Parts: sequence; structure tokens; C-alpha cells
Amino acid sequence: MRFLDKQTYTVWCLSPASSNGVDVSKALAEAFGGHPLDLEELCLPQPDTVPLSELGYNLISGLHNEGKFTAYLARIAEHMGAEVVDGVGLAAFAKVYLDNKGPGFQYTDVVKDMYQSPWMKVSPYAACISNRNASSQDVEVAIAWGCQHLTGEWNCNHIDKGCQSDVFAKGDWVFSRYYRHAQTGSNSLEQCNFHGAAMFASPHVYRRVASSCILADDELSAKL
Repeated sequence: MRFLDKQTYTVWCLSPASSNGVDVSKALAEAFGGHPLDLEELCLPQPDTVPLSELGYNLISGLHNEGKFTAYLARIAEHMGAEVVDGVGLAAFAKVYLDNKGPGFQYTDVVKDMYQSPWMKVSPYAACISNRNASSQDVEVAIAWGCQHLTGEWNCNHIDKGCQSDVFAKGDWVFSRYYRHAQTGSNSLEQCNFHGAAMFASPHVYRRVASSCILADDELSAKL
């Protein structure tokens, strides 16, 4: 989480708000017939927020929770430009890695094995786009860095006008060109990450964005 001092801190746990000595979350749950927050659960690392890295992998696998570990692997697959085509296969794969530790069962090993797994399919038309779960501030910082490394016809002086009004659309333009032009053949999880501001997404994901700012493989081939 990025704070006003521009530093990033790892924050898992939130404290419940209270008013006049009353827990606000419990009061709302009682008023509307819902369930109060599970504070212990809130303080645990979550598969949709930890980094896609050795650290994030160890945090989630350390929970020994099959559901959360499976969700984390599905998130990794999504950031690899893949779609999960066999949920049962994913669950079986996750169990193997959750039940085993040590050499051969680390983050780099799981990523390598995922590329060979039949339960997911990597799209040849995947593209590096803005991560809609990132903050606009983080995306802006990543755009500035990306623009420093783009040259030629894809430098940031050529960003389409239609992509400049929205920071995420602008990120789509910059990140997709940076990855395809400057980082062809590289590891998508490393070179299309920008500290969580970007993701390597399949058309199934980025078509939901409906952004004409994305340079995907088919468009790149047409240019060449």
C-alpha cells in the first residue's frame, strides 16, 4: 500500500472502526441482517492482493489453505496471459504444490510447470495492459518509467489522443508497446508487472476493458 510519504508498506491488517464504543461493522451487520467481519481473516495475506513473487507465494502457501492457494495460482495464470480451462486440473495441481516443500516446489518451479500444464491455455494474443486493481497513482508512476524507455514510433509523444484522458487507457498504450517492442520474448510476469501496475492479459480479460489503446500481437504482426 502506497502512503502519502510515497513509501510502500506491506499492510495486511485493518483495525475495525468504532463510534461511541460500538464496533461499526457489527452494528451495520446487525442492522441489515448480515454477518460481521472476521477480523482474524482480515489480518491474513489474501491471494488477490499479495505480490506475484516468491514472497507472495510463500505467504499464501504458508496458510495451508487449498482454496486460497488455488485462487493465487489462478491469479498467476491470469497474469501470464492465460485462461484456466480445467478447474479440476488446477485444483489437483495446486494440491501437489501445497503438499510439497523445498527444492523443486518453489515459486519459480510452479511458474515453469504452469506453462506446461494442460489446465490452462496461454493466448497468443495476450497483451501487457494496466492492472485495473492497481491505484491510479501507481499506474502513473509506471507510465512515467515506461515512457523513459520507449523510443522510435512508439515513444510517448505519439500516444493517441483517445488514450490520454484516462490513466488506465494511457497505461494500456504505454505498457503494451513497452512489452512488445522493448521486451519481446521476455518473462511476462517480470517484464509486464511494473510493481503491480500492469498485467499480461489474455483477450478474455482486456476485451472487457474495450480499450483501443492496446497493441496486441495481431496488431503488431500487421504493422511488421
